[in-house]
Amino acid sequence: MSNKQSKKELEQYLVDQFNRLNDLNAKVMPENFWQTLLEVLGIDAKLSIITELAQYEEFSMEDILRIVETDYRSYYQELCGYGLKAQTKPSIIFNVV
Repeated sequence: MSNKQSKKELEQYLVDQFNRLNDLNAKVMPENFWQTLLEVLGIDAKLSIITELAQYEEFSMEDILRIVETDYRSYYQELCGYGLKAQTKPSIIFNVV
């Protein structure tokens, strides 16, 4: 995949994430707040991983997007110092969708 194609793919991915964030924001209600929050946390994790990995030239955009989709659910767990197999404290932040 060419660098230009990869950049376009990343740009579309970001647009999709921001559109989903806007949709969630527009539809949040007391009845769906907790589920919406979990989705927002998932999007935040995805965007954070992209920001962290984009600075490394050894990762292609394709690699970055693959890592994002594979790892975003455990992002906060690792950020808080837990290993992937470690038992976490009960917290909503460890249950992103």
